[in-house]
Amino acid sequence: MKGQVTVQFNWIYVMVAGAAILLFFIMIITQQKEMSEKRLNYKVMNILENIFTGSTVAENTKNFLDTSGVRNEVFQFRCELDEAGGIYDVFSYYGISGSSASIESPLSVVVAPLNVKTNKMILWSMPYKLPFKVMDFLFVTSENTKYYVVSDGSSDFYIELMNSTNGLNVEFIDNVGEVEYNGEYHVRLILLESGIPFIEHEEAVPLELSVLNNDQVSAVRFHDGAVLYYVKRGDAWYVEGGNEGEWTPLVSTGSERDAVAYAALFAGNAETFRCNMMKAFKRLSLVSEVLQDKVDLMVGAYESREEYADCLSILKDDSTMYRTLSLAAQQCTTNYLACGQFTLRDQATKIYDLNQELSAAGCTRVY
Repeated sequence: MKGQVTVQFNWIYVMVAGAAILLFFIMIITQQKEMSEKRLNYKVMNILENIFTGSTVAENTKNFLDTSGVRNEVFQFRCELDEAGGIYDVFSYYGISGSSASIESPLSVVVAPLNVKTNKMILWSMPYKLPFKVMDFLFVTSENTKYYVVSDGSSDFYIELMNSTNGLNVEFIDNVGEVEYNGEYHVRLILLESGIPFIEHEEAVPLELSVLNNDQVSAVRFHDGAVLYYVKRGDAWYVEGGNEGEWTPLVSTGSERDAVAYAALFAGNAETFRCNMMKAFKRLSLVSEVLQDKVDLMVGAYESREEYADCLSILKDDSTMYRTLSLAAQQCTTNYLACGQFTLRDQATKIYDLNQELSAAGCTRVY
């Protein structure tokens, strides 16, 4: 009897010890796996950062990036503002969901859907000018992000999109009822109405989209130099923020291939768009100050040279316009919705006209 108890006790001891050893090795393997995945995620993000940087400087080009090796990962793109909305409180980054692997982007403008999960990313760079080149914007989307451009065809932007969006998953329709769902990761409606809007606050979403998760569907409406963002809640559209009047102005000269309009099109939501534009305004303010210094040097040089009297006269018509532009842009970095958009546009137009006048007179252009 005593021998049987000892044998049973030994077996229990072996089982407990074996389980402890097995648990120990499982923990080691799990930790090693987590560390390997973490290192891999950081490596992926470092490679992605280099690719984004290279794509940004390749002006007006589209690049198609094979991401099939990380097709199960969700890439997040965020640009967040605090309540005051100031540029110095911007928190901007892109990274892999559920991981600490991310890249902060406090100065560069990277505009994308909030989430991207795909076999192929599409990168498109475009210069932002007001009126001189300020910086390059990088737009990021994917082959499985579907864009429906809804318009009656009378918008200039509609024609431009038809000519510029080759390679993107874009379809042009004249009625929201034509929207279909074919397994895309995200569906974005781009509404270019000229009169009665195609969708309204609390209106039903198309039946094909109503069964999707809320974060798989969004819409942006363009009207009279401003945009309004819609989100899906259940089976209805809601204006983002719940305020029908929360339009975001497009601060630009409205020229062809307007980077601001494209940024509004690709931005995941209103906050992301405003946040990225405030970074652009900060850059605009700095570049304007540099050009103002150039104007001051040119005026000083021309004042002592009689042969440059005509050039001096043109420059002196408004020799501080670049500083005025810089101050207006600086105001926009404090609060986007309080931005002096008309001051910016007016000054940009004056600067463009002055530069053309200098060129016509055979004088050195400022930019």
